[in-house]
Amino acid sequence: EMLQVHGGNGYTADYPMERVVRDSRINRIFEGTNEINRLIIPTTLVKRAMANTLPLMALTQQYMQQMQDPKSMPAAPQGPLGAQIHALELSKRAVIVAMSMAAQKYKGEFKDRQSLLGGLADCIIALYGMDSVLARAHQAQGAATSGDVIRIDAAGNNMHLALAKLYCFDAQANVALALRRVAAHLAQGEAYTQLMRTLSHLDPKHAVDVASLQESVAAAVVAAGGYTTGG
Repeated sequence: EMLQVHGGNGYTADYPMERVVRDSRINRIFEGTNEINRLIIPTTLVKRAMANTLPLMALTQQYMQQMQDPKSMPAAPQGPLGAQIHALELSKRAVIVAMSMAAQKYKGEFKDRQSLLGGLADCIIALYGMDSVLARAHQAQGAATSGDVIRIDAAGNNMHLALAKLYCFDAQANVALALRRVAAHLAQGEAYTQLMRTLSHLDPKHAVDVASLQESVAAAVVAAGGYTTGG
């Protein structure tokens, strides 16, 4: 808008907007680079699998066999974030299965299926976020001393736990939605129905009281006079 105000002079060094526009140019470069890097994520994993440096196919076979026997599937661990850790583990398996199926179907064309790669990349990015958030919440729990973390409800949940649960709920939902798009790209008709049935075994659908968590976080922010995790 300021460029329009100054007209052509906005592009000359005599006016401050010239420097602002030049400095902000890098942000547009970052945006384009990020879009390119998103597509590299799944192709890099598949390349490593083809080079036998990543046991992608072996893991897929193992997970497919386990899905035939629900008792062999991992159970949710104990702890305040057990459901989220369980959801992360099963979501990882679902993405690995979907990516392996995509690589097997398209083979050399896999790297050119940008819509498919974008969906898989979205899944992997969400999984990375879940893993990082859970690790940070776990670290905060272990390091917390009295007064370090804001207590937000009678059950003893704190800001780190509540935010981790909320993030993981949304991230898992995003993974499930992206996997539906990927599955529709891989199969149609009865084959799609069967694929979704298979992937559904890897969606634990843990109950998360999102509204109560949001209310607790809001109350903690109001009580603290601002947003803080306390550590």
